[in-house]
Amino acid sequence: NFQISVSLMTGVGFAQYQYDKEYRREKVWKEEIIDQTTFGVQELSLNLMQRLTGNWWVGVLASLRHSAPVELVATPDNLVRNAGVGFALKRTF
Repeated sequence: NFQISVSLMTGVGFAQYQYDKEYRREKVWKEEIIDQTTFGVQELSLNLMQRLTGNWWVGVLASLRHSAPVELVATPDNLVRNAGVGFALKRTF
C-alpha cells in the first residue's frame, strides 16, 4: 500500500529581543523588551508513505516554509523561510 498526503499550515508568530541586565544596565525592568515584531507563516508539506509489513510504514517528508519578513535589528528578513526533508517510521494500531 502507498499513501500520499499534502498539507498546508498557516499561522502568526512573534519574535522579540529581551533586555539583558548585564548588557543594558540603564534599562529598568519595565523596559525589558527592546524590539518585537509579528509575522505570518505558511508551510506546504508533502508526505509519501509505503507500507513495509502489517502495521509498519516508512516514508519521506518534504516541506517548504514561507514567512513575512522578520523585521528585527541585526536579524535576516528570511529567518523563518526554509525547506526541510525527513524520514518517518510509523506503526498504526
